[in-house]
Parts: sequence; C-alpha cells; structure tokens
Amino acid sequence: MRYLKSLGFVFLIASTRLFAQQIVLLSPKIIELGDIEEGRIVKSSIRFINKASENLTIKKVVPGCGCTVAAIDKYEYAPDDTVVIPFYLKTKGYQGFVRKPITIEYEQKRTRELEILVQARIHSDFEISPNYLTFPKMKQNPEKTYTQYITIRNTSKNPVKLWDISASNDLIELDTSSETIPPGREKVVEVTFCPRRPGRESILISMRTDYQGKPKITIPIYVYIEE
Repeated sequence: MRYLKSLGFVFLIASTRLFAQQIVLLSPKIIELGDIEEGRIVKSSIRFINKASENLTIKKVVPGCGCTVAAIDKYEYAPDDTVVIPFYLKTKGYQGFVRKPITIEYEQKRTRELEILVQARIHSDFEISPNYLTFPKMKQNPEKTYTQYITIRNTSKNPVKLWDISASNDLIELDTSSETIPPGREKVVEVTFCPRRPGRESILISMRTDYQGKPKITIPIYVYIEE
C-alpha cells in the first residue's frame, strides 16, 4: 500500500511537470499598457511557445468586456511554434484603472486554459464622475424626491460647451440649460428623482458637447420602485 501511495505521488509530480512544459509564456501573465488617453484603441499581443510533443490547437479566445481580439492567423501550432494572439483594448467610456481578462482555451483537454490580464490607467481631459447613477430601492411616493450629483470636469486647455441636455424619463428633473465650462473648471449637475410610479427603471441622461472625441455623452440611471 505504501508503495502504491508513493507511486501515485510520483505520478502526480510528473503530470504537473508535464503540464508546466506544455506552454512557455513569452508575454507576462499581466500585460501592463500604462497610461492611456480615453478614446484610444491600443494594440498589443499575447505570445507563447508550444512546448508539447504534439500539435496544439486553440479552441477559442474569450476576451473580457472592452477587449476585442483580432483575427488569429491560424489555430493549430506544431511543437516549438510561437503563438501570437493580437488584441485591442478599447478605452472609450472608461476612466481610471481598468483590468480585463483574455482567456485562451485549447482542444487538448490536458492543456489547461490560459488567462491573461490586460490592465491600463485611462485618463481624459474631460471627465464625468460618476459615469452612472444608482438610486436605492424605494417605495412609490409621488410627494418625495431623491437627489444625486454628476460632476463634469474640464481639465483641457479649451472651453467645452454643453447643450441639448435631457433625460429619457419624466421621473428625472435636471437643469437643461446650455453652459460652457472654462478650462480647469467643473460643472455639477443636480439630478432629482421622484418615485411617482412603481417599476424597474433604466433612464438615460444625454447631452451634446463640442469636446473632440465626445460629441455626445450618455449617463445611465438605474432604480427600482416598489408599490
């Protein structure tokens, strides 16, 4: 019995070593793209070598939200072939630190799927904070209102004009007058919500701007009203 346990332990170690030798990564497990201006599409790639003694076949590549994997040249790789999987990180609509996974699955069951993390810090000269609003669950009450705020900052060198400000639902009230935000200044938008009727609501606040790359801004609002 002791001999069988020892044999099983040796087999486990050998299997683990065999798996470790299937793929040799040339890219880091976490790909750091650095500081990126919001709106850019950044290209990079995942690279590794097939160190198995037989062909390696990629079953599929599953990107995280915001990452779009480009077309792969081929799906089957001979031993010692270098695999290159290009991908794009789309930054429009993101701000601050962003981390997205890309998962690579193989036809060979003994080759475990590979997950790579892609991360970046995204900044903009024209920022909206927060980029969505959530009101807490509440009871229907047409006499009561709830208020939250959206801050729009202009850190660019030019003034930014806002106009055509509106909400897609009559439960929301806000200042819809046009305004120009000078460089280095900000505008605070007061958003008032009245739970006049029950239901789950998804509302959009929209506005137009003359800021290059953001001609239209939409800010979603989520709320649930009980009877």
